[in-house]
Amino acid sequence: MAAVASKGSSKTNPTKKAKTGGRKPGTPNQKTVVVMETLQRLGCDPIEGMALIAMGRVPCRVCDQKKYISQERLFAFQAAGVIGDLPEPEQGAKRSSGRIMCPVCYGTSFEITPTKLRGDMFKELAQYVAPKRKAIEIADPDGNNPFDGFVEMLKRAAIEDAD
Repeated sequence: MAAVASKGSSKTNPTKKAKTGGRKPGTPNQKTVVVMETLQRLGCDPIEGMALIAMGRVPCRVCDQKKYISQERLFAFQAAGVIGDLPEPEQGAKRSSGRIMCPVCYGTSFEITPTKLRGDMFKELAQYVAPKRKAIEIADPDGNNPFDGFVEMLKRAAIEDAD
């Protein structure tokens, strides 16, 4: 009986040498290290960002969480394309000493986050805390789908009700 050698061993293939050196398992590659360092330098935590979006707690960047915005600041954001053209405020709209309620957060101090985006963030975050479940097939001991008979029964009942 021949001895089984490890992968890359010179016993199985005399022309190949055993692997020496290289990156140890679990060590991030150079590009990953650069990205991690850049995020750390900028104070950016992607997981925290996704969590804030998921919870609808992204601070408003237009009013800086002050709920109101000056006319000048509003025009500046419109000129930069951050805010589109807004309808004229209705008569009796909330104004405070020449300021307008923020058109991005509507005075909540947090940007309005679309429901789909919030759901996508929850879905991404769930991968870190809950394992994905494996699909299972339901069958009786003979290998038949137990729902086949149920569907046929429903069809017959529907036909009988129609008569």
